[in-house]
Amino acid sequence: DLGVILYSKLNLTKEVNDTIKLNLGDLKKFIKLINCINSEDVELNIDSNNIGYESDNLRFKYHMLEDNVIQTPKISLDKLQKLEYDTIFTLTNEIISGILRGSSFGNDANKIYFYTKDNQVYAELTDQSQQNIDSVTFKISDTYTGTEIKNSLPFKLEILQIISSVFKLSTIETKINTKQRFLTFEINQPDFELKYIVQSLIK
Repeated sequence: DLGVILYSKLNLTKEVNDTIKLNLGDLKKFIKLINCINSEDVELNIDSNNIGYESDNLRFKYHMLEDNVIQTPKISLDKLQKLEYDTIFTLTNEIISGILRGSSFGNDANKIYFYTKDNQVYAELTDQSQQNIDSVTFKISDTYTGTEIKNSLPFKLEILQIISSVFKLSTIETKINTKQRFLTFEINQPDFELKYIVQSLIK
């Protein structure tokens, strides 16, 4: 269980009066379907129990779960908006791709540790809970704002795999709360806003 909170906000081109429920049982599967669409303009057909797409080159139908199968999380959107961070830096897609390429050298290194040194940000790919395990360290940002991270914070590498598979954007703002030990990847575009909020692992 990765333990990720995804907050998303979409700017619609027209007003929607009704509440739309999208009971997506497998978000990764749905994202893979969306990634198959090559068109810049995407029009989805939302039915009572499925989401469909149709074009000259592609057609799919994704069935949703029934109401109350997925429990609504007890998360306050107001609290999410008021989260505070003490270390902020920018990640690029190129950096994320480099980290993921480095992860191929060994399957045991499934954690990534963020820390700062000499006013720069580093990410170490390893597992400090195990002995005699290989590691590789990347400098991921030349600058950051806020406080330094003296004690590295570990996160599951899978979160970077998700970010990389979904977005090909140039930059992703990365924010860390060192006291409560969580990290947020924030993506702001004219049409949408996304926040991936991840709790730090115990070393």
